[in-house]
Amino acid sequence: MLQLKEMLKSVPGRIVRLPQATVVPLARPAAIRSFTSSPISSSPTPPPPSSQPSPAGPSFRADAPLSKPHLTLKEAEDKVLEEKGTKPAPFLSRALGVVEPPSKVRKSREEWRKDLLNREKRLEERRHLVKEVARGYFHDYNELRHQGGKAYMAPKTLIRDELALYFPNIEGISLATKQKVHTTDLFENKVSLVAFSSFRSAEEHINSFVRPTLADMKGDPSFQHVYINLQENPLKSFLVSMFLSSLRKQVPEEYHRTYLLSHQSLEYLRDPLGMPNKHVGYVFLVDWRKKIRWAGCSWATVEEEEALRRCAHVLVQRLKGGGKEEPKTKTPSPSPAPASPPPNSHLYSPSNQGQQQGQQGGQQYPGARYSLINKLQQQHHAHYPQGPHHHHPSHSFSFPGPPGSPAYSNGPGHQQQPHHAASLPPHSHHPANGGGPPQLGGPHNPHQPPPPPPHHLASQSAPAGSPHPSSAVNGGPLPPHWAQQLSLAQTSRSTNSPHHHARAAHLAARAQTTSSAIAITDPNRPGSVILGSKANGLQHRKDASLEERSSSVASNRTGGSKDVGGASPTATSAEGVPSSAKEKDGKNTWTTIDMGGMNLKNLSSALFRYDFLTTLYIPHNALTELPAAICRLANLTLLDASSNKLSSLPPELGLLTRLRDLFLFDNHLTNLPPQLGTLHLLETLGVEGNPLPETLRSLIEKDGTSSLIAYLRDSCPVPPPPPERAWLTIEPDSLPQLDKRPDETFSLLCYNILCDKYATSQMYGYTPSWALNWEYRKELILQEVLNYGSDIVCLQEVDVEQYETYFLEHLSANEYDGVHYSKSRARTMSGDEKRQVDGCATFFKNTVFALVEQHLIEFNQIALRRPDFKKTEDMFNRVMTKDNIAVVTLLEHRVSGARLIVANAHIHWDPEFRDVKLVQVAMLMEELNKVANDFSRLPARMNLGEGYDKAPHYANGTKIPLIVCGDFNSEPSSGVYEFLNAGRVERDHADFMDHTYGEYSTTGAKHAFDLKSAYSHVGSNGHFELPFTNYTPGFKGTIDYIWYSQRSLGVQGLLGELDSNYLASTVGLPNCHFPSDHISLLAEFKIKQ
Repeated sequence: MLQLKEMLKSVPGRIVRLPQATVVPLARPAAIRSFTSSPISSSPTPPPPSSQPSPAGPSFRADAPLSKPHLTLKEAEDKVLEEKGTKPAPFLSRALGVVEPPSKVRKSREEWRKDLLNREKRLEERRHLVKEVARGYFHDYNELRHQGGKAYMAPKTLIRDELALYFPNIEGISLATKQKVHTTDLFENKVSLVAFSSFRSAEEHINSFVRPTLADMKGDPSFQHVYINLQENPLKSFLVSMFLSSLRKQVPEEYHRTYLLSHQSLEYLRDPLGMPNKHVGYVFLVDWRKKIRWAGCSWATVEEEEALRRCAHVLVQRLKGGGKEEPKTKTPSPSPAPASPPPNSHLYSPSNQGQQQGQQGGQQYPGARYSLINKLQQQHHAHYPQGPHHHHPSHSFSFPGPPGSPAYSNGPGHQQQPHHAASLPPHSHHPANGGGPPQLGGPHNPHQPPPPPPHHLASQSAPAGSPHPSSAVNGGPLPPHWAQQLSLAQTSRSTNSPHHHARAAHLAARAQTTSSAIAITDPNRPGSVILGSKANGLQHRKDASLEERSSSVASNRTGGSKDVGGASPTATSAEGVPSSAKEKDGKNTWTTIDMGGMNLKNLSSALFRYDFLTTLYIPHNALTELPAAICRLANLTLLDASSNKLSSLPPELGLLTRLRDLFLFDNHLTNLPPQLGTLHLLETLGVEGNPLPETLRSLIEKDGTSSLIAYLRDSCPVPPPPPERAWLTIEPDSLPQLDKRPDETFSLLCYNILCDKYATSQMYGYTPSWALNWEYRKELILQEVLNYGSDIVCLQEVDVEQYETYFLEHLSANEYDGVHYSKSRARTMSGDEKRQVDGCATFFKNTVFALVEQHLIEFNQIALRRPDFKKTEDMFNRVMTKDNIAVVTLLEHRVSGARLIVANAHIHWDPEFRDVKLVQVAMLMEELNKVANDFSRLPARMNLGEGYDKAPHYANGTKIPLIVCGDFNSEPSSGVYEFLNAGRVERDHADFMDHTYGEYSTTGAKHAFDLKSAYSHVGSNGHFELPFTNYTPGFKGTIDYIWYSQRSLGVQGLLGELDSNYLASTVGLPNCHFPSDHISLLAEFKIKQ
């Protein structure tokens, strides 16, 4: 109430003078004050009757003089600034915004809970609170006082698209509809001028910026003005909302749609958006990609008004031109370019970069995206923090910025020349005790080539047979991918001192902690600990480039704690080297080795026993080869072997499928092994300074690392095929009650064939595109099925189109009949879309079995019919949303009359839903029990083969032979396996994950069939099942099974595992020999008497 009284005391134009601070208006809602001549006003008070919209612009009274409060505020501020004395505000030195694209989706309850339990997020929250508490109350006011009332000077050019960050999603009430809208929707296909206003002073700041631009862009359909009346205080927000109708009358109707009243908290967005002071107005220019390309604050200068107008025109022209980022026509320059590029010039568009003015400083790559360039530069500066123009101990040269910075620009309008131009001999200079080349960040003659690389690499900068890109030689712009190569190469050359990265990490850690126990962190992955850490819970999560479905391959299929991105499971090798990044006591150990700058000629074989390493630095040595044993370091994500004497690479390097950064700068490589094509996660391949063939160089120059990797992958020669899988005969003595009658013996094949729509290059980037093509794969699948000639074939991931037009057509010609059902989502589709939905297909030899009945089990429909599930929230949120199915076929043996039930199932894949997997399998067994009991009541088969008088009689459904097979997406340690094998799971089983599922949560789940896995007969030393049935770089495990009823069936033989020698050189399936990421299972059974 007191706060309300204070706000109501405010009168228009009242000024409060704070001691030793800038003059600001009294804090009050923008709604409670008189209307001023703003283009869009947050004021609800009716305007004078004579006010009319101006035809020249969006201002209500563009021809009227500014109101007295507006002049009083500006004059008062100017007077204080003159009295106190100011310095120019610093130039905007970083991209504003957030890293992640904006989203309208709010966090679910589960996500809130995870964030609450996430230690890193809680520490981040604590750091934010400490920062806010430690900030002085008048901190922002003092900044404004000393900097002319501005936090920063607005740029004169656009921020580069690749460095620009996203505008966060802001939710508010639209004046047009009085409904909630999101800025993310408003920004679609528009160039948006966004303004934030919470106080009267902020509104007048905004008006000083936007008036010329709004007048200039009026009527342009590609441009809009989004005005956000932000009142984070709930009371203020309520008061403003009371004047909503009045605001609708005040604001021109053309702006109603984009005028938002918002009470969204910006607690964690003010710093990313550069909005520390609520009394200051902020203006942003947002493009159609929702990126902030320009920003301004406080009172606008004449130059800033013109810059906003010009930048808005440039963006609108680009949007109308199809969204191309760099137009052919350069933006006209209103003023002469400076003699040398300004600092932070790499942040802004190169079209008129020379116009940019600012404070001289040493900020590097200020965009908030944490790229590899940032990482290496920060390591270097952490090691040698001597200021913006520091000197390396061994040579004198300035640390270069990223492409487009002064280090790679010869001034405005001049493009970078190669280090050694064709017409100029290589430069030379002396070591540190002599004069080095000019500072790259300082003044530079635009008509001279840039300084040469350091003395120790001068001869390697342009090796024979390795010309610089023709675009650079001809004076054209450098392709961005090659510009990145040059930048990274120069950075790598600056790290030639012994153990450079380890020293940089050590110094960085010392600067961040006051503890006597210094934790040395991995400089390429902030937050990971590599030496002496006392922190808990180090995990490197594999950030796979695969889509959602393939993330199950990269993680534990059962939802366990397997660390796929970091170390292998805890163990100790025979040599005593720990094979995990965690010791037995749970303490974190190191995962990085820095052996750079040591002049090493060979690598010890002991190094390759450290299979938990994620980062290995071996640059600036004298290595002539990399041992093939390096493939044992399977967890490597970064390998730096730059500045050695390597003339070739081992093909085994392609087995390091987790590599994201591979630096091979300044070696003698004349070619790259095609086996590197399996490095599907590789983001950066550094090859500058090597005499590579023009074919390879042009690929990485034009399209980057991914293009080169794809070329190597598709051009890799086909390796020899593996040996045939062995047939494992089960000893008859181990299976009692078996006779020798061959008529009651049958075989069954189970195979997940990998549906065509799932087999994308994004999910299986290690597979050649031609081997991933469905036309190639389907022939291998059919050939495998026909070669084994099994009596029953159970396939998963078969869509309707391929079932009808390919598999049924070819298999029916070989005496097979089939049954197929699609997943539940096909119910909601029609036409061609429905035919692309995958499902399960069961084929059987019509000369051996006769089909009696067929059933479809839809797990979500069964759950809906269960009365004990109807009041369960988890059933609706977790089970009902999954469309998995099982296909059940009831067969009779044509000769003996014996009956057989075959269930072909495909269970949900996501390890985060292992409770759903268990519930689906429990419902499957309950339905099978009902189907089996009904089957047992049917009359026996009459027409039998020779030697059989009558068909078997079954007292109940559990007596009928049963096969349950398919892709269960669950490992042998899972609750699903335990349930099928033991016949029950307790109600408090860990796989239920504390969710509630009716009777399963009160009494547990059980079934009456005595099941056993067919492949439990293989293995030794207590380990059963095959080593794997699914084989990819991120996951190797057993998730497919053939379960059979022990009382009525026995196993006679099994198809064995793949050859181990073949697998040692294979990163994953599918490949040219195996058409799916799964392998087929084949078992031969005997029906017991």
